[in-house]
Amino acid sequence: MKTLAAEIISIGDELLIGQVVNTNASFLAKSLTELGVTVKHISTCCDTVEDITSALELAHNRVNVVLVTGGLGPTRDDVTKAALCQFYNTELVFNQEVYSHLEFLFAHYIKAPMNAHNRDQARLPKSCKVLFNDHGTAPGMLFEHEGVISAFMPGVPFEMKSLFENKLKEILLELPGRTAIIQKTLITYGVGESRLAERIEDVEDLLPQGFSLAYLPNFGRVRLRITAKVSAGERIEAEQKVNTIAEQLKDRLSDCYQGEESEGGLEFRILELAKQKGVHVATAESFTSGRIASTLSAVSGSSAYFLGGYVTYATDMKISVLGVSKELIAAHSVVSAEVACAMAEGARLKSGAELAIASTGNAGPTKGDSEAEVGQIYLAISTADKTEAHFFSMGTHRERVIGRSVSKALELIYNELLNL
Repeated sequence: MKTLAAEIISIGDELLIGQVVNTNASFLAKSLTELGVTVKHISTCCDTVEDITSALELAHNRVNVVLVTGGLGPTRDDVTKAALCQFYNTELVFNQEVYSHLEFLFAHYIKAPMNAHNRDQARLPKSCKVLFNDHGTAPGMLFEHEGVISAFMPGVPFEMKSLFENKLKEILLELPGRTAIIQKTLITYGVGESRLAERIEDVEDLLPQGFSLAYLPNFGRVRLRITAKVSAGERIEAEQKVNTIAEQLKDRLSDCYQGEESEGGLEFRILELAKQKGVHVATAESFTSGRIASTLSAVSGSSAYFLGGYVTYATDMKISVLGVSKELIAAHSVVSAEVACAMAEGARLKSGAELAIASTGNAGPTKGDSEAEVGQIYLAISTADKTEAHFFSMGTHRERVIGRSVSKALELIYNELLNL
C-alpha cells in the first residue's frame, strides 16, 4: 500500500511579495499531519496559468495528494480555473447548482445584484467534483488524475477552513495509506538548544526507528518536538513510547522544563498558579513596551489575576507615573538595578498587586537615555517582602533582546509565584 504524501500549493502574488502571511499553508499542514498524511512539500506560485500548471506538474510527479488554495475569485487576476482546464485537458461548463447557490447568497447576504464576473463563478471545469462553499461565492473543486487526488479551495482563510473541515476531510479519511503521526512538544526556558542537545544526547541516540526529536528555538525558550511516524496498527505502542521519551526528557531537564505545548506556554502556568495562590500581578515596562503585559493578558481568563500594566518608555514617564525619583535616575542612570526596583515598587503600590515586574534596558540599535550597552537589561520583581533586580545581557539585535527579555520575565514571575 502506497503511503499518502501531500504537497500544499498556495497561489497568489500577494504571498510572494510578503503582503499577506500564508496562514493557509500552516493550517493545512497541521490538519494533514493530524490525519496521518505526510506533508512532503509546501510551495507558492504566481497568479499565472504557466506558473500554476508548472506547480501542478511538479506536484503530480512527487506526491499523491495535492491541496491548492487561492486564485478562485471573480476578477481577472484569478486564473486558477483556466490553468486547471489546461492541465486536466477539460473545459469550463455552467453548473446550475452552483449558480443557484450564488443567487441565494446574493439575495440573502450580499444584498447587491450579481454581475457577469460573479455569474462566471458558476462556470467550472467539466471533469471536477464540486465542493460547495457554504460561506462564499467560490466553490472548491476535486480532481482525480493518474492516481493523484487534488483539491482546490478559495484563498480566504475562513472559507478554506470550512471547506476542508466539512467537505474535504471526510474524503481524505477514506483514502488508504494514511500513517499514524504522533507528536508531543515540550517547552523549556532559559537553556540554549546546543546545551540542551548536549544534556539529552544519549536519549536522542536511543530513539526507536521512525522516531525523531526536533529543536525549535525562539527568544529565550526552546521547544522539543518528539515525532513518531508508524503504521496505523502501531499507533498505541508508539504513543506509549512517545510518552516514555517525554518523561525521560522532563526528568533530565527538570530545571528548565516548563510544560507541554498542548498545555500552553509559561503564561498559562502563571495564570493557574496565580489563581491558586490568590496573587494579583502588574507590570511596569520600558524597552519591552507592553510585551510582557500583552503576553500575560493574551491568555483567556487572565483577568482573574492580571491587573494591568504601565508602559513608561520615556524617562519622564517613569518619574510622573511610577514615582521614580529624579535623583535616583541621576545617580544610577535609567538602565540600572535601582531604577528597575523603583519601577517595580511603583507599579505594585499604584495597582494594589501582590507582585509586580518591571523592565528597563537598552534594546538598541543605539543608546538612549543611558550609557548602557545595547542588550543590557534589568528585570525587577517586587512583593510585599522584597524587591530585587536581575541583570541580563541579551545580545545585540533589538527583536532578540526584547523577545528574550519577555521570556525571562515570565520565568521570574513563575518562580516568584512558586515561592510565595
